[in-house]
Amino acid sequence: MEEVLDKKEALFMLSESHYLDKAFELFKISYREEEWDKADGIADYIYERSNKLYQQHIFRTAAHQAVDTPPRRPLVFYYAYSYIAKALVYQKKGLYERAKEYIAKYSDMSWFRGLDEDGLEEVEKFHFWAKANTFAVDLISGNHRILSDYVQFLIDNPEEILPGMVTIMEAANQNDWNVDYILHQFSQDIESFATLEENNNQLFV
Repeated sequence: MEEVLDKKEALFMLSESHYLDKAFELFKISYREEEWDKADGIADYIYERSNKLYQQHIFRTAAHQAVDTPPRRPLVFYYAYSYIAKALVYQKKGLYERAKEYIAKYSDMSWFRGLDEDGLEEVEKFHFWAKANTFAVDLISGNHRILSDYVQFLIDNPEEILPGMVTIMEAANQNDWNVDYILHQFSQDIESFATLEENNNQLFV
């Protein structure tokens, strides 16, 4: 991890919050700044540390030993997020098949041992995000045939309309599609987004 952190970020990682929570925040910073190599290294770090912590929890639970202070979210979140982070980096690098490989990894985390109610909720969230992000990768890579299916997905899941419009515009610009009819269809939603000072619906950025 050290090779992807400067001194200021290293101090940030050593603050009172759990290291996985800090790595999660660092990934979002690197993603926003489009520092893909750094983001990729942080994604690897999140996986390595969450996997190590997962193995320790399995061992200590079986041995009836006390576990370390947990991070803020269920452990399955960080494990799955390492996959989502890798998928995002590959998507931004234009490596769409590699991105879909990682999307498949977090689409079903039900195998994760020790899931409580909060953990199961996270598993369901990642399953949903996998569906949304598969649409996104397919569209950006030029699969116009699924555009109508994606529009229906947005209609069925209004909370996804804002990130969905971003995805559609990115795909349209990259593939030279005319999506004016879609913008018109969601015009009222787009207008309401303009009144928002900041939208925190997206997990990733």
